[in-house]
Amino acid sequence: RDYDAGKLREKRTNTTKGFIPPGSIALEHSFGFETQKRNNLLRVGEKTLLCSAGNSIMMLDLETMEQKFLPGIDPGGIGAITVHPHGTHFAVGERGENPNVYIYEYPSLKLVRVLANGTERAFSDLRFSNDGTMLATVGGMPDYLLHIWDWNSEQVLLRAKAFSQDVYNVSFSPRFDGVLYTSGTGHIRFWKMADTFTGLKLQGEIGKFGAIELSDISAYMELPDGKVVSGSESGNLLLWDGGLVKVEIKTSTGPCHDGMIEVLFMQGDQVVSGGVDGKLKFWDKAKIDQAEPEDDDPVCIVDPSGEIYISEDSKTPATPAVRIKTMHLDTDAKYKEWLIQDDSGGLWKCEYEKEYKSQKIASFHAGAVTGCDTSPRGAFYASAG
Repeated sequence: RDYDAGKLREKRTNTTKGFIPPGSIALEHSFGFETQKRNNLLRVGEKTLLCSAGNSIMMLDLETMEQKFLPGIDPGGIGAITVHPHGTHFAVGERGENPNVYIYEYPSLKLVRVLANGTERAFSDLRFSNDGTMLATVGGMPDYLLHIWDWNSEQVLLRAKAFSQDVYNVSFSPRFDGVLYTSGTGHIRFWKMADTFTGLKLQGEIGKFGAIELSDISAYMELPDGKVVSGSESGNLLLWDGGLVKVEIKTSTGPCHDGMIEVLFMQGDQVVSGGVDGKLKFWDKAKIDQAEPEDDDPVCIVDPSGEIYISEDSKTPATPAVRIKTMHLDTDAKYKEWLIQDDSGGLWKCEYEKEYKSQKIASFHAGAVTGCDTSPRGAFYASAG
């Protein structure tokens, strides 16, 4: 289809409500970074990082640190972004009144598809299926709707209410067709695209915590046998089997992390967890997978095989301390480095094949910029946050 992004932008921006007319100004540089947003580090091409910056998509050259911008179309800002597994497209879920999902070709940045009526106010996460043919989207309040799209034909395949509170993540199973996961405030949910007498349905089973304290879940990952490992607010790992917490995993000295676990992924035969304590910890996959509760207590003690700080010295914490919020994981081992979004106001890279050497490549305010001014005596600019 032939879409004109400029005309769409004009059509969907209501200047009577105080919005600046599209095209009247252009963003040249962003001094801020949405360090508190999950799933906000995406790579395309050899050296370009995609992330949201207010009402624009920022394209950051990781070699020169040059910034380029693709302005959003809806006036409420950027809700979520995701990249096609082949790197040929990326999707942008926006915010506003009945926002759309806009799908662009890369590197041409041509708008090629528009997905309408996916949510009422904002998209909280998006994810392509492993083969790239489907797109899952989750909306925020008030509807919290989960949609599965045939994005190329702009058609909804399946729809269901994801939960009644904030949903942080949606993803397709890397191994099992028709299986998805969502997680967020006080929940994780296990989904199946099931054939029924009335056609294909989306069936979701809410995870049952049992004797374990209810927790927000920001990070999870699927093990090869179908079990799921998730993080928790307490800093412990939870092993899920059949929609139930099988066991809560702690270490011999206490919680796995000091605070929320925000990242979980596989690196070789190791499970890697990252938390707001600024640490990456490495766990033997077999020990996690085979963890069993001890006696009547649904807890198992497993100690990590190693740990590092995201810091210039991996053995000591950075100053100020890093708070890991999200990462680009380099799942295909293409870049030989991880990118880490620091909730304390930074962007780091960690060269995992070079003794986990970490380097801070950019600094920002941690959260909103609350004030700024120019100097009357020189070419200086001050910002506060």
